[in-house]
Amino acid sequence: MVKRNRKLFLIGFPGSGKTTIGPLVARRLKVAFADIDTMIEKKAGCSISEIFAAKGEKYFRHLEQETVKEAIESTIGHGVIALGGGAFENPSIRDMVAHNGHVVYLSCDITEICRRLEQKTDRPLLQVNPKPGTTLRTARLRRIAKLFTARKLNYNRADWTISTTRRSPLEAANMIVARFLKESKA
Repeated sequence: MVKRNRKLFLIGFPGSGKTTIGPLVARRLKVAFADIDTMIEKKAGCSISEIFAAKGEKYFRHLEQETVKEAIESTIGHGVIALGGGAFENPSIRDMVAHNGHVVYLSCDITEICRRLEQKTDRPLLQVNPKPGTTLRTARLRRIAKLFTARKLNYNRADWTISTTRRSPLEAANMIVARFLKESKA
């Protein structure tokens, strides 16, 4: 078990593996796992898509910041916390997580992200209406590329980067655990 009071925050684009890899890491470290998007949906009593539709992105981002703060405060000691894909764009959230643990950016190739999200309809910022002559896949790929490019600068502020493009969730989790244990002993 880890001996220092440091949390692990997983950041990255939707589809990068935060929600899949986070519980694996938490289990290996014998700590709690929290998924901010799941916490928000539970708190709001509806899906993130419904929050966006009813109250907009600005309201969602405010709720997201409150929820990150609550997760940090409620996860006494250690914990693994998966942030939503756009959470790290918020300077207040970046500051909170920087002061409370290690930030791991789960990077993934845009084409692979598009493939992983192909059947997902619950991502409000990835909803697109293709222009005539453009396929839905091409329109989504363009939208993902645009969002990814806008977020990449902040994603690169993470303490570590682990690529999930060609790794299984277990391989990525093992790499994160090994690095975290090494850093915790330093």
